[in-house]
Amino acid sequence: MLYDSSSDSYTYTWTPDSNDTLSVYVKQRYTITYSANNGSGTLPTSNTNKYKIHGTALTLGTNNLTRTSYTANGWNANTSGTGTHYASGGSYTTNASDTLYADWTPRVSTIKVQIKTSTNGSSYSNSVTGGTVAVRYYYDSNNSPVQSSAVSVTSATATTVATNALISKAVTFTPTAKSGYVFVGISTSSSAPNSTGTTFTPSSSGATYTINVFFKV
Repeated sequence: MLYDSSSDSYTYTWTPDSNDTLSVYVKQRYTITYSANNGSGTLPTSNTNKYKIHGTALTLGTNNLTRTSYTANGWNANTSGTGTHYASGGSYTTNASDTLYADWTPRVSTIKVQIKTSTNGSSYSNSVTGGTVAVRYYYDSNNSPVQSSAVSVTSATATTVATNALISKAVTFTPTAKSGYVFVGISTSSSAPNSTGTTFTPSSSGATYTINVFFKV
């Protein structure tokens, strides 16, 4: 396996017989470099996953890296994940050296918002008479978490504000109480919360969360 070695010189011992011919063939060798691309863990280091011989396919290393809010998905020719994609352990046939970046699939959730209002401080109904709320969340933009612009919720019915909110990234709620009302807090429960929290962090990929926003007289 001389081609897989990191050395550029080799010693071959040969004892000639009469009228023997020794043929030496040299092929171009290319180097594949792996980048964690914001991931954590150990990159492929085996020479058999690093050196590509001209005209011979290379079996790529496995992406066993981890990253908050993402699932490892092989390798890509650029950091944003919009270049040529290569599967973990897949075949690389290009006769060129290259850097391959860990490719990531975002883990997302859906966020819905329901505004609730109370006139007695105990029972709440779906209504916007008490106020409105602006919502911001994180989503994936070419393998990079980006915070959205504020999405205003003014409807008395449950409103979907995001179908691509990254898990493990906080969703921020900015309430605006109408005259005569105060903001009470947010909750995934239909019961009013005990504190005036304004953030929620989704934790389950593929889940749909309904966040109730409470106002009272």
